[in-house]
Amino acid sequence: MQNIVFLVVAVAVAVTLTVAFLKFRHRQQELQKRQSVLRKMLEDAQMQNNVFEVNLHNKDIHYHTISCFLGRIGTNTLELEALSLLPPDLCNQGVEVFYRIISKEGVAIHKFHSVIRELRNQSRRSTLIVDFPAEIGSGERRLFHRIEPPKDRVRVIALWPLADDQPLPRETGDFGSPLLQYRYGSDQETILVSDVSASGMAVQIFLNALAQTQHEFKKNSQVAVLLVYFHAADRPLIVYWSSCKICNIRALEGPNPSLILGMEFTNWALMERGKSEIQWLATKESAGVSPMSQWVMQMDRDQMHLK
Repeated sequence: MQNIVFLVVAVAVAVTLTVAFLKFRHRQQELQKRQSVLRKMLEDAQMQNNVFEVNLHNKDIHYHTISCFLGRIGTNTLELEALSLLPPDLCNQGVEVFYRIISKEGVAIHKFHSVIRELRNQSRRSTLIVDFPAEIGSGERRLFHRIEPPKDRVRVIALWPLADDQPLPRETGDFGSPLLQYRYGSDQETILVSDVSASGMAVQIFLNALAQTQHEFKKNSQVAVLLVYFHAADRPLIVYWSSCKICNIRALEGPNPSLILGMEFTNWALMERGKSEIQWLATKESAGVSPMSQWVMQMDRDQMHLK
């Protein structure tokens, strides 16, 4: 009888251990499969050399958003390369990371949460070592790094109001005279680029110049903007057209009172100098405009070299 009881107990223990082992192996296999899927998603972004926007959870730290490129994908960590020297107090900080993937279906925004485990500084750049993400979700919004361009980078800025039902002009001559315009070096500043990002821009409009137009800007209205700018000092000028939605308006007081218009790109086009036809490209929701993203990264890189 004792032998039977011992046998039953032994069988029960063996079955329990077997079930536990099978469950453990299944979990490990599922984890490996999931990590393989996540790795493929990251490798796609790495191959496209896309920007990773690292947003710190700790708002008390000066660096709220850091633009990086994905360097090495390890087993348990990722190495994110920033084109600037970062302070050591970023270690052990929680972050939310946004990046995009471009496919035939369009642009998809992804995000994940992680923790900065190590920071390596060398040759005017930093490497952030962060935990490999446990999951990657869909980004509901995108935080783009904004930068104020040096005045000499923007050679021409011009702005035209657009009616809500007005189709975008297909020829530059169809615009007529701009409401406001400024050429670098002109005596009177009328409109300047306050900051620019991959998704939009802010312009500063001086009230003394706006008063002469008798135009009133309204939130959610549309405007067209022409920018002629230098991507880098040793490269040709770029002619960039965009239609924009005005997202916010704020007053700026001081010796030269002005309005700041925060705008989001809705359509854009690059043109060869001397051409008149505009080939508009629509901007997808939450996706940045490639030429603007490249310009911001170039200016950020140049500013870091000057420090």
